Amino acid sequence: IRNLDDNNIKKIKNLENKKLKIPNLYGPQRFSKNNHLVGKAIIKRDFRKAVELILENGGVIEDKIKNYLTKNRNNYIEALRLIPLKTRRLFVHSYQSFLFNKIVDAFLNNKNINKTKNIKLPIVGFDFDINKIKNKQLKIIIQKILSQENLNPRDFIINQIPELTSEGSFRDLFFELKGLKILEIRNDEFNKNKQKIKISFTLPKSCY
Repeated sequence: IRNLDDNNIKKIKNLENKKLKIPNLYGPQRFSKNNHLVGKAIIKRDFRKAVELILENGGVIEDKIKNYLTKNRNNYIEALRLIPLKTRRLFVHSYQSFLFNKIVDAFLNNKNINKTKNIKLPIVGFDFDINKIKNKQLKIIIQKILSQENLNPRDFIINQIPELTSEGSFRDLFFELKGLKILEIRNDEFNKNKQKIKISFTLPKSCY
């Protein structure tokens, strides 16, 4: 960690060897440039838009899709199927992760909610039932986000591409960062009169 002053260093030192509660958000690698937007287009059955978003990148698969569409105009579903199944599923999962992050942000920014407990928040999929959410404020948050996205959980049943149909689950609101240790403190050669620090720590599986 670079570009630190003495106060920054002091704050990090005060956290050493403590268990830290961190919001369990999905990291940027899940979204890449526009993975969640591709996933949203698929969920909305706008397969043309999904393909157009994919074609904003350059690569072997993108070239393959372009060549296919010159011979099979407007067959966007089969064009999507040229992409490996694991990657296609990642697009949908990325949109689910985007929704989860929105729910977490809104939940943590709500002043009327007790945030001391590590509850589980939903990853919305076709089997999600809003009526099973007991926390009234959380229920309102989820309903608002689904409304903003013009989304029904059953939209995750994709009859046109059934292999991309995706169910939901639940994920902890927080995860615990353990074993924070300071390994080294030195002058930062890239930032004048600043310091850099090297740290190590442990995260649970699937946390970022």
